[in-house]
Amino acid sequence: MSGRCSPPWMTLLDERILEHLDDEDWSTEYYMFEHSEIPGTKEAIRSRCYLLEISKLIDRISESSYVISYRGRSYLEGEYEPGSLPRDEDEDGNGDLCMEMLDEYLADTDPHYGELFYKKCSVYFELISG
Repeated sequence: MSGRCSPPWMTLLDERILEHLDDEDWSTEYYMFEHSEIPGTKEAIRSRCYLLEISKLIDRISESSYVISYRGRSYLEGEYEPGSLPRDEDEDGNGDLCMEMLDEYLADTDPHYGELFYKKCSVYFELISG
């Protein structure tokens, strides 16, 4: 675990999720919340797993089960820098941050939590987009 360079959007919770998945063959959001040393609510773990997935640091293997990806393992070893969150291009070729994907994801979460998470992500998106 040498020389990790975390982008502004990553949190300590992201690090713990990646470390947990590196130690296990796979894990679920529920297990990470109930049985691991990861400090966070179920909703926080779910939302961070989503961001780690779209950043290609973890891979989803079922509804709420994940494995660490090659990039995720390389990040933990200090050999990969995730950079900014992926961008989606619209029909005109303009790069938009993954807000549409995030909106779809948040539609399935608690509305109050989703609103707070959306505001928090908006701050991250402003930081990484300059």
